[in-house]
Amino acid sequence: MKLPLWLRLASFTDALLALSLLLKAICPLNVGCITDPLTAFFFSPLFFLENNGFTDFSKSQEIVFLFWVWFIVGALIGFVLGLFKKD
Repeated sequence: MKLPLWLRLASFTDALLALSLLLKAICPLNVGCITDPLTAFFFSPLFFLENNGFTDFSKSQEIVFLFWVWFIVGALIGFVLGLFKKD
């Protein structure tokens, strides 16, 4: 059975986020890492959590927030692409 496109793309975006975080974690600090631009892109939704006086998230809660955001973004893109795909 084939999974729907929205679920496949949502899983892909979360897997790509996990891979970039893993590669960033094992990269040495004194030299640049090849995943720096990708990691910076994935962390861009944290803009919504910054400078709010009522939100105080820990690092683990921010990572969970990122996984949820990119899952939803991937699902929405997959849903829209699925509408145009002929089966």
